[in-house]
Amino acid sequence: MLEEARLQTESSDKQEEAISDDVLICECMCISMGDIREFCKENEAKLSNLSRELGLGTGCSSCSKSFDQWKDKI
Repeated sequence: MLEEARLQTESSDKQEEAISDDVLICECMCISMGDIREFCKENEAKLSNLSRELGLGTGCSSCSKSFDQWKDKI
């Protein structure tokens, strides 16, 4: 089951651990860290790219507001 991203990103920030692929980063659009990593294999990891191509942050936008907290863990 996919875990809630906020919980893992908060604990990962403290421990500097990677975020697992099954964690939902964008709960509104059901985008996991694995989806983001796959996208970033061939695209630059910029918020504008993720939003335009995957829809990340187009719901409640909490994932885009916390982008700086999890972008280095892609």
